[in-house]
Amino acid sequence: MMRCTIAAVLAFVLALSVLMRGGVIAAASPSCDGEIQHTAVKGGELCLAITTFNADPNRTYQPTLVVMLHGDLSKGGPATYHVPHMQGLSQNERIVSVAMVRPGYTDGKGGKSEGSNHRRRDSYTKPNITATGEAIANLKKRHNAKRVVLIGHSGGAAMAGVIIGMFPDLVDKAILVSCPCNIRRWRKRWKRSLSPSSFVNKVPATTEVIVVVGKKDRITSRKLSADYAASLKKRNINVKLSVVESAGHNFDRSLAQAALWEAY
Repeated sequence: MMRCTIAAVLAFVLALSVLMRGGVIAAASPSCDGEIQHTAVKGGELCLAITTFNADPNRTYQPTLVVMLHGDLSKGGPATYHVPHMQGLSQNERIVSVAMVRPGYTDGKGGKSEGSNHRRRDSYTKPNITATGEAIANLKKRHNAKRVVLIGHSGGAAMAGVIIGMFPDLVDKAILVSCPCNIRRWRKRWKRSLSPSSFVNKVPATTEVIVVVGKKDRITSRKLSADYAASLKKRNINVKLSVVESAGHNFDRSLAQAALWEAY
């Protein structure tokens, strides 16, 4: 019995060492138990995977926290494309940047945020958005942030647009990129999802909103963004609409530059 146990342990150590030499470790879902870590955060009942840049527990000043939510990734694959953009922002020492993995999505490193993405359709549900908003609030407290900037792309922008109304004291600036801001117009058959257009009256006057859309966007048309921005303007919200001439829907270089510039 003892020999079998030792053999099993040695096999595990050998496998782990091979993975480490290759630079990749097949991790389990992120854990929100125990000490503070920078790979996961609790949001309500869910544990969400994150990648954190520029975290410094010995910081003597209050940083700006920038959190980005990815899109639906309807063609499949892990939620990774927002990670290098958050890494880029961290070059500013006064910014703590976080790439958050939405409920039900994987992080490309073997981890997965708890919850369901409903097969990547109609997933901007109240439980998912509540968990995400609470996770951002926990990150703000964790990093003692003075300001919170929330960036959302596509489906992530839809969630961000709801969060700024549902959590009115949380976000100082929201940057909504390629936003399907009126879900009922965009996807008539979707019944579960909350819509930013339904939360316009709950967005506080203290929140700055930047709406960025590509002129060539064929998935979430610029009219969805323009109408949402106009509805905020009627309430005297500090809102700016930016139409990027050369961009489509994807978070490519030109769209990313227009959006990330606003995060500083």
